[in-house]
Amino acid sequence: MDYGHLSNEEAWRLGQKFYRQKNYEEALKAFNAALAYNKGDCIAILDNRAATYVKLGNLKSALRDGQEMIHSQKKNVIGYLRTGKVLLSMGKNDIAQGIYQRGLKNVPLEDQNYKLLKAMHDKLIKDTAPPKAIDPLIILPMEIVLMVLEYLQFAEKVKSQGTVSGAVLFRLGRNEKESLNLLVRRCHGLKSLEIRSGFLSDTITSAAPSAKSLTSLVISNVSTVTLDAVTRILSSCTELEVARFGSIQVSGTSAQWPQTLPRLRVLSLHATTTRASFATLNLGPLIHSITNIQELSLAKWRIQDDTILTSCYFDSLKNLRTLILSIDRIERLPPLPPSLQHLKVFSSGLVRDLRTVDDIPWWKQLVNLETVALCGFSITIATLLELLAPSRGKFRRLSFRDLVALDGNFVSDLGLSEIWENVEELDLSGTIVTDRSISDLASFLSNHLRTIDLSHTRITGVAIKTLLDKFEGKLERLCVNGCMALSVDAVEYAKSKGVAVEFQFPDNLKNGKRIRLG
Repeated sequence: MDYGHLSNEEAWRLGQKFYRQKNYEEALKAFNAALAYNKGDCIAILDNRAATYVKLGNLKSALRDGQEMIHSQKKNVIGYLRTGKVLLSMGKNDIAQGIYQRGLKNVPLEDQNYKLLKAMHDKLIKDTAPPKAIDPLIILPMEIVLMVLEYLQFAEKVKSQGTVSGAVLFRLGRNEKESLNLLVRRCHGLKSLEIRSGFLSDTITSAAPSAKSLTSLVISNVSTVTLDAVTRILSSCTELEVARFGSIQVSGTSAQWPQTLPRLRVLSLHATTTRASFATLNLGPLIHSITNIQELSLAKWRIQDDTILTSCYFDSLKNLRTLILSIDRIERLPPLPPSLQHLKVFSSGLVRDLRTVDDIPWWKQLVNLETVALCGFSITIATLLELLAPSRGKFRRLSFRDLVALDGNFVSDLGLSEIWENVEELDLSGTIVTDRSISDLASFLSNHLRTIDLSHTRITGVAIKTLLDKFEGKLERLCVNGCMALSVDAVEYAKSKGVAVEFQFPDNLKNGKRIRLG
C-alpha cells in the first residue's frame, strides 16, 4: 500500500487501525510513513511503533524507539514506561529498574501517569527481591552500621528513590545545597526532615518546592533562617502539619504569610534574640491562615505596642490546645480560646492590667487547663488564685517561676485552693520559698508529684528531707540549682533515695579573680 499521499496524521491513524486489526506488518509501514512526514511531536507515534515491533518480535528496534523517546523528551513518562516494558520482555530486569528510577527522577510529580511509573518501579523491586530478603542494616550492630555509612557519599545514601520517609541532617559543608536538593528530589516519600546544624536560608528555600510530601519540618536553633525564608517554606510545603523554626533572623520587613495553611497543626517561631520586633511577625494574617492549629509557640519577640498582641485574635483558633508565649514586655494577656489545655507565658515586663480576673473575663472560660506556667510576672496572690480557679483539680503541671510581688506565705495561701489534687510537675524556682513553705506544701500536695524545681530559693537540707519523707519512692526528679544554703550532703541523700538531682553551686567568682594560694 502506498502511504505517500497521506499526511502524517492520516498515516498514524491508519497504523493504529491496522494494529487493532492485528495486521502488524501494515501497521509498521504506516507508522514509518507517519514518522517520515512528521515535523513536530512524534512521541506517541514512536510509542505505537515500538509496540508494533514488540508484536513482530523485533525487541531491539522497539528498545531503540523507547530510548529515542527518552532522549527526545526526558520529562515525558511515556518513554520510560515503554522502554522499561521492552527491557522486561528481554529479561533485563536490572536495566529496566534503572530506567524506572531515572524516570522517577525526571518526570514531574504532577504528571497523571507518574503514579503508574512509581507502581511499575515498586512492583519490579518486589518481584525481583529474594523471598526472605533482610535489610543488613537492621540486624547489624549500630557501631558497624555507622562505620558503613561513613564510607558512603551523600548521593549514595539517598539512592532509595522514595523509600526514605525521614531524615536528620547535620552540617554538610560546601555541598549542602546540592545534597539537600538531591535528597528531596530522589526521596519522593520524604515525610519528616530535621535540620540540626548548618544549611543557609537560600539552601532550604531552594529545596522546599520539591518536598511535596513533607509533613514535618524541624530546623534547630543552631540553623538560622530568615523570616522571609520561613514564609516561603510554608508557601511551598503545602502538606506540612508540623513546622518548627528554632532561630529566625528578622530584617525589619513584615512577614507575608500564605493565605491559608489548613493542614498545619504545630508551629514554632523562635527569634534569634529578644530584639526581634513582634510587629514584623505580622501575626494577624498568620492567625487567619492557621485556623486548624493545635500548638503555637512564639519565643524571643519584643512588643513595642501591647495592642498588637491583644488584637491577634488567638481566641479564634478553636482547635488550639497548646500556646507558648515568651515575649519581652507583655503588658496584658490576649484573649484565649476555651479549647486551651497548656498555657506557658514568659515575660520580663510587668502585667500592670492583670489585677483581677474581671479585667480578663474570657479567662473564666479556660476550664480545661492542665498546664499553666506564668513566669516573670508581677502578680498578687488573690489574682493568682482567681486565675487558677476555673481549672482547679485538672492541673498536671504548674510553674510560678520568678513570680514577684508574692510574700513568703504564698505557698500556704495557695494550699487553701484545690489546685494540687493531680499536680505531677511543679516549678517554684526563683520565688520566695523557704523550709517552712516546703513543709506547708508537703502537707497538701497529692502523691502524684514526680518533679519539683526549687532552684534559686532559700531552702536547706531540711526541705529536701521533708519532700523525700512525704514522697519517698515516688519523687523522680529534683532541681535545686543555685540554692546557696543547700549542702552537698543533702543532695547526696536525695540521690541515695533514687531521685535524679540537678544541682550546681552558684558561681560567686564568675566576675572576679581566682587566686591560687601556697
